[in-house]
Amino acid sequence: MGTTIVCALVHLQTVTIAHIGDSRCYLLREGALTQLTDDHSLVNELVKTGEISKEDAEYHQEKKCAYESIRNR
Repeated sequence: MGTTIVCALVHLQTVTIAHIGDSRCYLLREGALTQLTDDHSLVNELVKTGEISKEDAEYHQEKKCAYESIRNR
């Protein structure tokens, strides 16, 4: 069992983002949301490689399975 995280460091006009897992970072500009991060998940990798469609990903049995997380060892 683990957790996911998104961090943002804002300095002057620069934003640096770090994330792990399937938590997402979005930019809201002029009423529009843009996703800035990619999920660390099996299903997202399958979509990126073209093995499944985005539509199929919505119903995939491993949809919530992140392959990266912060966990106790």
